[in-house]
Amino acid sequence: NKLMNNSSPVALKYLGGLYDKIGQFDDALNTYKTLIAVNTDPEALYFIGLLYNKKQEYAQAILYLDSCLQYTPDYLPALKHKAIAHVNLKQNEEAIATCERILKLDPNYVKAYTYLGFAYSNMLNYPKAIEYLEKALSLAPGDAESQNMLNVLYGITGKSK
Repeated sequence: NKLMNNSSPVALKYLGGLYDKIGQFDDALNTYKTLIAVNTDPEALYFIGLLYNKKQEYAQAILYLDSCLQYTPDYLPALKHKAIAHVNLKQNEEAIATCERILKLDPNYVKAYTYLGFAYSNMLNYPKAIEYLEKALSLAPGDAESQNMLNVLYGITGKSK
């Protein structure tokens, strides 16, 4: 702990990344939180949000990703992970708004279409869900996540390609 308190921000970021890589998410979180306690670092806020997503603590993830986005509003990785968290929490309106924001910045980001498909599916709007999942697959034909969800929706709706 003494090491962490005396380490430079660069060293703490590196240490947090190492903990993350070996799956020690709590140690990574503590390291990044030590860093932001001393120095507000948008990238560290992003990494904390990412780690909470990995731990499936999506509400916590959104808090930190939103903090990151206050400093860097168009930071695509933070927006992408925020969309994932909203989809997992079935916060469909928020997921849709976040995905639309992503697509304004990067119209070819496949996963935004996938997450839109998931959100609309959660809302039982299957035609719109299918439309977005088909769009994802038109951009990335091998995307298993989109294809699997699309197959489920084709089964539910009786539609086929």
